[in-house]
Amino acid sequence: MNRTNHTSGAVVVPRCSICSRPDGEDLDRDLVLRRRTQAEVALIVGVDRSTVSRHVKNHVLPRLAETVLVETTDVAFGNLVETFERIHGTPESLKFGRSGSPSAVY
Repeated sequence: MNRTNHTSGAVVVPRCSICSRPDGEDLDRDLVLRRRTQAEVALIVGVDRSTVSRHVKNHVLPRLAETVLVETTDVAFGNLVETFERIHGTPESLKFGRSGSPSAVY
């Protein structure tokens, strides 16, 4: 959660005690792959399990969701290209018309 510094008006973003660790990404990976429990990560980091739970909710899951969205979009786009090529031919079969824009040759 962002906080406003009332003296300067600047937005201050508190650092997450897990994200700021050099091994933070490794710990996140272990949590996602269920190699470690939240309680185990809490012991390693030296925080309460509730801190790890908040970290997962506010940092790990949003990043994971974004990654899944990007990967799904890439796969969908790849399927779109494959479908286009199956219907209209490969990109080598595209010719440039008088307008300078590509048009499929049927």
